[in-house]
Amino acid sequence: MPHSYGYRARTRDMFKRGFKEHGPIKMSTYLVNFRVGDIVDIKANAAQQKGMPHKFYHGRTGIVYNVTPRAVGIIINKVVGNRYIEKRVNIRVEHIRHSKCRQEFLERVKRNHDAHVEAKAKGERVNLKQSDYFLKNDEFQVWLKEEKGKYFNELSGDRARKYFRKFVKAWNRGKLSRTIYAGESRAPSASSQTAYKWSFASKTSRADSDALRAAREEIDSATWNRTQSSRTAPGPSAGRVIGPAMPSASDRILAKEADEEYHAAERDYQRKRERKEAKERLDDLVGPKEMGRAGQLEKKKAQREANRAYREKGDEGLELDDATLMGGGDSFQAQLARREAAKRRYEEKNHDRMSAARERADALRQKDKATMDMFMQMAKEKFG
Repeated sequence: MPHSYGYRARTRDMFKRGFKEHGPIKMSTYLVNFRVGDIVDIKANAAQQKGMPHKFYHGRTGIVYNVTPRAVGIIINKVVGNRYIEKRVNIRVEHIRHSKCRQEFLERVKRNHDAHVEAKAKGERVNLKQSDYFLKNDEFQVWLKEEKGKYFNELSGDRARKYFRKFVKAWNRGKLSRTIYAGESRAPSASSQTAYKWSFASKTSRADSDALRAAREEIDSATWNRTQSSRTAPGPSAGRVIGPAMPSASDRILAKEADEEYHAAERDYQRKRERKEAKERLDDLVGPKEMGRAGQLEKKKAQREANRAYREKGDEGLELDDATLMGGGDSFQAQLARREAAKRRYEEKNHDRMSAARERADALRQKDKATMDMFMQMAKEKFG
C-alpha cells in the first residue's frame, strides 16, 4: 500500500502521548496564564484535534505575540534555504507549554546577584564574568567614559562586549577606582551619554543642576541604599532637605480642578445612592417586581382584569363630553394656534440650550487662554 502525504502523515509516534498520560485533558492545562512576549514550546496533544499545529512545528520554540480566550499566536523562525522566515501560527493552549530554555540563565543571574550582595555586605570583592554584562552596566558606562573616553550609546554591540571583557579583567585584577567597587558610581545622565552637546544642557542654571543632583542622590539612596556621594558640590541644596514653599499659580489651578472633580464625583455618587435607596423603599412597600415569565403572566392577568371590568360596564363605561358627541371643539384655527405655540416653545428651548453651550465654550476658551498665558510667563521667567 503506498504511503500518504496527508496533513498528519507519519505522526503516529510523534503525536503519541506519554506513559500514564492518556485520557481526558487535565483542568490545570486551562489554568496556565500566557502573556505576550512569553517563550513557549509547542508539543501537540493528540486528545485535542482542534487547534493542533502542523507536524513541522512539533517540538519548536516560539514567542507569543497574541493571546485569545482559547489559543495564542506564536512567532516561529523557519529555515528556508539560506534564510529565516518568520512564521505566525495560532495554536490552542492544549498544545503549548512554557519553555524552560531560559531557566538556567535566570538562575545564574540570581546566583551572581546574591553573591555580589553578600560580598558587598562583607566588604569583599567578587570576580566578574562576561555574563554580568547587564548587572554591572552602570559601572561599565562610568569606566568607559573615564578610562577610555568612549560613550556606551555610541558603541555597537560587538564593540561594547569587547570593552566589557577588558572591564572584567581590570575589575578582577583590582585596578579600578574605589568608587566603582563600592557601587557609588552612577550611569551618566541623559545629556552626557553621548559626545553631542545638547542645547538644553547648556541653558540650565547652577540652582537647577544642584536640585537635579540632590534628586538623583535621594533616588539612589532610596533604591540602592546608597549614601550621598562625597563628590556633591557644596551649596545650599547639599545636605539639607528643601522645605515647603508657597504654591504657584499652576499649583492653585491644579488644586482647584482636582477639587471640582472630587465634588462632581461625590455628587454623582450621592445621586446614585439616593436612587438606589428610593428603589429599595419602593420594593419594601409594594414588593419586588416579577421578572421573566412570571412577570409576563402577571402583566397579562392585569390586562385581562382591566378588559373584563371595561366590558362589564357596557355603554355606561364610555364617558364623552357634548362637544365630542356633537362634532365640535376642534376648529382649524385652534389647531394652527397650537402648532404655532409648540413651534415657539421649541425655538425658545433651542435658543436657551445654544446660549448655554456658547457660554460654556467661552469659559473654556478663557480658561485655556489663562493657562497658556501662565505657561508663557513661566517660560519667559525661566529661560528669558
